[in-house]
Amino acid sequence: MRALEDHGLQRADHVFLKYGVQKITYREFAQAMRSVANGLRAHGIEGGVRVLVYLPSCPEFLLARFAVQRIGAVFVACGTLYADDEISYPLQASEAELVITDLDSETRLGTLSGAATRVREVLAVAPGAWRASAIGMHAWLTEHADDFALPCCRPT
Repeated sequence: MRALEDHGLQRADHVFLKYGVQKITYREFAQAMRSVANGLRAHGIEGGVRVLVYLPSCPEFLLARFAVQRIGAVFVACGTLYADDEISYPLQASEAELVITDLDSETRLGTLSGAATRVREVLAVAPGAWRASAIGMHAWLTEHADDFALPCCRPT
C-alpha cells in the first residue's frame, strides 16, 4: 500500500490504469481511494472487519481493494461467475460485514446475505464509471454511517 502511494507521489500525473478508453492517473486513483477509505471508516468499517468484493475486473474492483486494505480491513474477493450456492459459501465463511458489488448483483447478493451471514449491508456501484462510483461509494457510506451502529442480519 505504501509503495503504491509513494510511487503515486513521484508519478502523480502518469497513467496508473487504462480501462477501455479511460486513462486513470496515479493522482486520480489515489484521491478516489482515500475518499472511499474515509467513507468506509466513517461507516464503521475498521481494521479486521471483512469486506467481500463481488465485482468484475474493473477500476472499482481495484478501488475497493486498495481502500479496504488502506484502513486495515480484510479484503475478500469473490468470483462474479459463481452460482448462488457457490456465493453462499464465501458469504458465510468469510464473515464479511459489508459486500461491495455492482448494480446488477445487488438484489441477488442482498437476498443471499440473510440470517446465516454477518453481512449488514450491500453497497452497489456502477462499474465503468469509476469516478462516479468513487463519489457514490463515499456518499453512500457517509449517508448510511448510522446504519452500521445497528446489528442486523446477525445469527443469534
